[in-house]
Amino acid sequence: MDMKSKNKKLTILSLVVILSVYFIYYFIGYLFNTDILNAITPRRNGFSISFIGIFVLLGTSLLVIYVIGKYIDKRKK
Repeated sequence: MDMKSKNKKLTILSLVVILSVYFIYYFIGYLFNTDILNAITPRRNGFSISFIGIFVLLGTSLLVIYVIGKYIDKRKK
């Protein structure tokens, strides 16, 4: 497998993980009626951004990508 193919797969994996984590936090925020978990919350007249939500989203996404990477490396051995 060449480097371009590996980078493309990693980029697609990263996007899927970030979107999945975002929608999971959005759903949890919707269930508990809180906006702090949502990185971006749509409103009637615009949107709002939660910096805590962005940090939680990025932290969780990086953790999930790290765990998936370790799992993939372990399977290849």
